[in-house]
Amino acid sequence: MIEKGQKAINFSLKNQMNLITELADFHGRKVFLFFFPNVDSLNDQAHMISVAKEHSHFQELQVTVLGICGSSVEQLAQQSKRLYIPYLLLSDADGTVRKAYDVWNRKMTFGTPYWITARTSLLIDEMGIIYKTYRRASIETNAQEVVAFLQHRHEKEEWRKLSRRTKERLRREQAEVNKSK
Repeated sequence: MIEKGQKAINFSLKNQMNLITELADFHGRKVFLFFFPNVDSLNDQAHMISVAKEHSHFQELQVTVLGICGSSVEQLAQQSKRLYIPYLLLSDADGTVRKAYDVWNRKMTFGTPYWITARTSLLIDEMGIIYKTYRRASIETNAQEVVAFLQHRHEKEEWRKLSRRTKERLRREQAEVNKSK
């Protein structure tokens, strides 16, 4: 799997509106990229919905959300409309992108091997570098974890931008509040 600090692999896939979407289109923006098996399973639909619930937070933090799975463009269009998915879903029907990102798991059922997409998510910075990975992403909590991580990181960046005097003033004010408690 591609690790933290590596350059994200560019790809070109069709989205649910049958338009070509490339990762390079989002250069200069943060990207939350998540992989899941297909749009027809209930677990994957729950995953898509949990990400959709956090979409407003992603927008506030200026993060683009992209979901990649093996379903066809028609299936993506149908399910995104039915589930009210506000972000782009990309069809990787031949599996090239999922193989490039190494998010394949080999499974065995009754002695017969088959391959399935591992639920994985990545955060990619404005320069196209992966700065956080989530292996075996939880269906229910992955989007919330990512938003919490991004908000914390955003707060740290905002804190660094403040002048030294402003930081000292804020620390004094906080110390006074703590004393009064």
